[in-house]
This record gives sequence, structure tokens and C-alpha cells, in this order.
Amino acid sequence: MFNYAVACGSVTSNPVAAVKLLRKPNVRRSVLDDAAFERLLAAAEPSLQPILLVAYDTGMRLREVLGLTWSQVDMKAGVVKLAAQDTKTEEPRTVFLTPRVQEALASLPRYLKSDSVFTNPETGKAWNDIRKMFRRVLKAAGLTAIRFHDLRRSFVTNARRRGVPESVVMKMSGHRTRSVFDRFNIVEEDDLREAVKRIEAGRANGASGSRQEIDKVAEDESRSSKAPPA
Repeated sequence: MFNYAVACGSVTSNPVAAVKLLRKPNVRRSVLDDAAFERLLAAAEPSLQPILLVAYDTGMRLREVLGLTWSQVDMKAGVVKLAAQDTKTEEPRTVFLTPRVQEALASLPRYLKSDSVFTNPETGKAWNDIRKMFRRVLKAAGLTAIRFHDLRRSFVTNARRRGVPESVVMKMSGHRTRSVFDRFNIVEEDDLREAVKRIEAGRANGASGSRQEIDKVAEDESRSSKAPPA
């Protein structure tokens, strides 16, 4: 506020510029696995289910999901084209859709007077606020500690755990900086344990492959030494 006042010329300097901010950890770590998400999906009303699916399977932000229009959706190619003005980072992004998301979108009704993908069935207008409905679903599913934005974190973390390179996940989710991406990419002890298993598996495969190559070379040399001179 003081910095803004300085920029506006209301004051000459920020009197609290030298005060250090409190270091209060505010990073959420809630991640839904497939089983938890299926519980959430089963408890949701039919009009909310496709919204949850898009958020969980694509990592799109809530505003990106609710603001989605049919003109942005290419069902034939299975993608959503977000222009710069549609994203928080003001960078265009192509979102590839999973088969179940495509199926869910294809089943949605379309209204002549609205280009919105997700509409309130009672009004025919685009959803503007789903917070109350989402809280009811969370309570019914026994997942009261979850927020809608955790679906985006779940997409990022689950994609990385399934072997998608982090640079690709960043491109898919639209994270522009590594620092922000790391807040969504939750690393647990199970991830570290799995990493050790992969390292050991790679070492074993490498040793086996090297042994086979050595044996093949020795066999070829033996055959060459026994072959009659040309």
C-alpha cells in the first residue's frame, strides 16, 4: 500500500520499507490420488462432474475452466486453445484433453444464446461461482480439507510421478517459473523411495547389458580366430 502511495506521488517514501516480512509457511501440500478423486467425482452433481474432470485431468485453473467457451474447444483434435488473455500468465497455451474429458464435453448440452461450455442447468448461463456446490461435494465425499485448486496440484504431482518430464508438465500446466511449479510439484518420501528403486533397476539393467555386450564381443573374436584365412 505504501509503495503504491509512493508511485502515485502521495508520499515521498515508504516508512516501513526496512521492516522484514514474517516468514509464514503457506504452501499447501494436498494431493488427490485417483481413488480420492473418484470419490469426489461420485459425490458430485452431474453439472459439476465435467468441471472436476477437466480440472483434474488437465491442470487448468478454476477461472480457465469456468470461462471455457466452445470456440476454444477443438473436439476433433482433442484440444483446448487458450489465448494469452485467457491465462493468468498472459501466455497462450494448448491443452490436450484425455479421452474421458472429451467424452464428458461431448455429452454437454449447448445453448444457442451462450458459447460457454459449463452452464448452470437452471439458468442456461455460465457458472460464475461454484464454491458452495463444491463444499457440499467435499463434505459428502469426506474430503473437507481439499480446495478446488488442489486439483491443479494433483495434476502436476501425479503427472510427474507417472514419469512425465517436469519441463513437459510445466508446459502442460502453464507454469512460467520453476519456483511456482515447485510449490505444486509435491515430493513425498514415497517418491524418493521409488527413485532409489529406479536407480537400482537402471544399474542392474546397465550391468546386465554391459555383460552381454562383453560376451558378444568375446564370442565374435573367438569365431574370427577360428575362421580359415581368406
